[in-house]
Amino acid sequence: MTFGFASMTPSARRARLTAAVLITALALFLRVYLAAVGPIEYDEPVYVDAAIQYAADLRAGQWGEILDDTYNYEHPIFNKLLYAASLLPFKAMPVGTSMPFDAPLYEVPNYYKLLTLRLVSAVAGAGAVFVLSLVNPLAGLALAVHTFAVKYSSVIYLEAVPALASLLAVLAAQRAFHPRDGGGRAWLWLGGSALAMGVAAASKYMYGALALAVVVNALLQPGGRSLKTVRRLAVWALLCALFFCLCDPVLWPAPLARLLQSLQFSTNYSANDVVVNAKHYSVWQPLYWLLLSIPHHSLELSPFFLRPGNYFLLVDSLIFALAILGLPGLFKRYPAMFWWLAVGLVFLFAWRTKWPQYVMLILPAFCLS
Repeated sequence: MTFGFASMTPSARRARLTAAVLITALALFLRVYLAAVGPIEYDEPVYVDAAIQYAADLRAGQWGEILDDTYNYEHPIFNKLLYAASLLPFKAMPVGTSMPFDAPLYEVPNYYKLLTLRLVSAVAGAGAVFVLSLVNPLAGLALAVHTFAVKYSSVIYLEAVPALASLLAVLAAQRAFHPRDGGGRAWLWLGGSALAMGVAAASKYMYGALALAVVVNALLQPGGRSLKTVRRLAVWALLCALFFCLCDPVLWPAPLARLLQSLQFSTNYSANDVVVNAKHYSVWQPLYWLLLSIPHHSLELSPFFLRPGNYFLLVDSLIFALAILGLPGLFKRYPAMFWWLAVGLVFLFAWRTKWPQYVMLILPAFCLS
């Protein structure tokens, strides 16, 4: 089945849209507040330095410098380019701008410039809430207040943009491969889904794993193993690869070689015993992250900082319980989102690095459940 917003009556559509706007306003407030006052996290200086350097190259018109830059090459470049673009209206900052860990952002130099970078994440995070609220307002509300969603949509990380793009990709793919959505519009949905999936993977590689969820869901649709569906899947996959390469310019000079070099770093990092054993995380750590709100986790075992007043609503445990109870309904009513959740969880269990921000990979589907 499709997700139903377009098929609603005009009055029902207005009510759903009003609810989505109100829920998004709450989500944006929570994210902007934490962006303004939240402590500086471990990886933020890395992505800030990348954005500063890219912004300098863009100002100077030195596109070749961006293509050959190997700083932070373990991650693709699209999200970092968005950060760089947000810095263009300001005077240049030096690479290595002071960002002491655990200090509130407002205590460091260049506060407003750094806040602008955080707002890129906040807007993307609120955008995901808006889209999910159109599907189901309670799911959107859960995503709006979930502390991990708030946290990693308010810091200068590589999570909020690909999370939004992944949501758009899966929703559009559901329309593209639905048996009742034929003709030209289906190809438009297919192209939009491929573009969003390419953006997601070009922002952070692990979000590309969700392409498998799209494939599984398409094949399990009525008539999913027909030549027509297989042909569409092949075109979709090719378009995903094309948009991924277009959105990650670092790959352009030597796509395969540079992609393999970048992925090799991530693979080696995930197998690094120092990283894997640093906090003694188990295979099931992603579920433990989701079980408790951030302030309820032991700060000695958690790689994030926390200050009193950072979070207003601590309902992650309730969302967790309801999501478990909702799994049968998710499978029946929203199969594409069910397979998103299933594929994402398998990836998180298999991937040896268990950082808390990785749960953003599945949070929209988890909240819908």
